[in-house]
Amino acid sequence: MAGDIAWGVVVTCLLITLALIFPLVGFCVIPFVPVPTLFYRCKLGRNPSFVLMLTVMAILTVITGRMGFDAMMIVLLLLTGHFLGEQFQKQQSIDEIVLKSSAQVLGAGVAAALGLSLISATSLGDAIRSFVRRNLELTLTLYKDAGVAQQTLDTIAGAQETFELVLVRLLPAVMTTSLLFVHWISILAAQRLFRVKALPFPTIGRLNRWKAPEPLIWVVIACGAAAFLPQAGVRWAGINGLLILAIIYFFQGIAIAAFYFDKKKLPGLLRVVLYGMILLQPLVFLVVILLGFFDMWTDFRRINRNPNQSSKDE
Repeated sequence: MAGDIAWGVVVTCLLITLALIFPLVGFCVIPFVPVPTLFYRCKLGRNPSFVLMLTVMAILTVITGRMGFDAMMIVLLLLTGHFLGEQFQKQQSIDEIVLKSSAQVLGAGVAAALGLSLISATSLGDAIRSFVRRNLELTLTLYKDAGVAQQTLDTIAGAQETFELVLVRLLPAVMTTSLLFVHWISILAAQRLFRVKALPFPTIGRLNRWKAPEPLIWVVIACGAAAFLPQAGVRWAGINGLLILAIIYFFQGIAIAAFYFDKKKLPGLLRVVLYGMILLQPLVFLVVILLGFFDMWTDFRRINRNPNQSSKDE
């Protein structure tokens, strides 16, 4: 058991180190940080999972010298793996697993943010603005390293205060969509890892047949209406809601894409290229969201029209 925990700590620290040293790589690596904790929570149990997380947190504290908001984000990623592992132990649908785990992580995040603001004698609003400002500066550095034209960089830098104000107001949506995305990647990675390691994986059905609950359309309508109201608080709440719903319909859209990738038996390399295009090209990303949204009426996979189709596709 000690060897397993040690491997979990090493792999987790390696992923975090890659993300910190190579920010461009970090965006690809960060979603996989919860996977070792998730794997060893299911393999070894709850207490070893706590030991793994506490060891990584201790190493992180020693390296950074403090537990600020940036370190707190890493801790929340570890908790994502742990809470997902907790939900994996129960017989639940994929919706229940993600919803309950996300609620636990968000609750822990809010509590940790309040605690850090009290310890640092800084208001929560100031701490959030400082966190957003640092991440905007990091984004500018990434753009510079990626070879973005200096004129574009100057334009972005000139509008940094506006970006900061908007991002602070959109922080609930940014945090929630990021958390849902990390859950999605973690579950997909764990599904393959558990299969290779012969570890039982929860019965959640074929993810390429997943669809959002149909009543969610009424939430879309409500948030859309709120986004056009004159009251600033209600308007921003509506916009945040729409962004969160967009990522949910993106998951449905990507499930449709995966369904047809499987049906056409596309080679793995081609799938990687196509998935990369979906994630990196904003227009294609938007098309996938719309694909998921309109699937409620068009039923692209013919799931509702022919219930026996699943056996043929598998």
